[in-house]
Amino acid sequence: AGAVRGDVVRTWYATHGNAGRRAEVVTIFLVDRAIGMFTLVLMPLLVLPFFAEIRSVPAVQALALAAGVVLALMLGGLMVVLSDRLYRSTLVTWAFERLPFGGIAAQAVNAIRVFRNAKGTLATACGISLVAQALTIAVTIVVARPVLGDAFNPSVLVLVPLGFLANAIPATPGGLGVGETAFDRLFRLGGLSQGAAVLIGWRILMLVPSAFGLVIYLRGRRQFVTTTNAVDV
Repeated sequence: AGAVRGDVVRTWYATHGNAGRRAEVVTIFLVDRAIGMFTLVLMPLLVLPFFAEIRSVPAVQALALAAGVVLALMLGGLMVVLSDRLYRSTLVTWAFERLPFGGIAAQAVNAIRVFRNAKGTLATACGISLVAQALTIAVTIVVARPVLGDAFNPSVLVLVPLGFLANAIPATPGGLGVGETAFDRLFRLGGLSQGAAVLIGWRILMLVPSAFGLVIYLRGRRQFVTTTNAVDV
């Protein structure tokens, strides 16, 4: 939920002065969010095959199955949107022309269809997102090492991605509470404790780069407000 509010702020700035193209701008942000979610779901599936003991836990199997279904739906949805045959069908044309918000939907779909000729861009974005996810997991593992002490073991490599997947559920701001509960239960499945403490340690550590981001945001906001007022005058 915290990330959603951040997207709202970014969208407001991006659409300022672009009233006629708000649907396209919002769609680009949604594509960015979808890529992040895709790689977040993909990450635990990439590491899970290397941990037979964790993989045999029923709860972990259920999470992996759910992640696989989400990936399949996301890929299927993308293929449908990019399909020329479906896009030019009578039903889709009718929907865009007659249904409420059909024009906005058409703008959004057209914005996504631009990527038909930019598959390399999508692949690059996914690669960058995977690297970002891996860095997040690596930082969390660094936090987990002193928190778990002698109990630390390689299973953390799969438990942390699964925990972040649960933390992404927008039930509370930033996944507060939901993420801690998920980490705690997942770590217990791996025979470990202090899962919640690991995530809390990661949250505290992330306050440092967040503080720099806040300073940059406030400076940029002052400049934006000054520029806007000057134009209005």
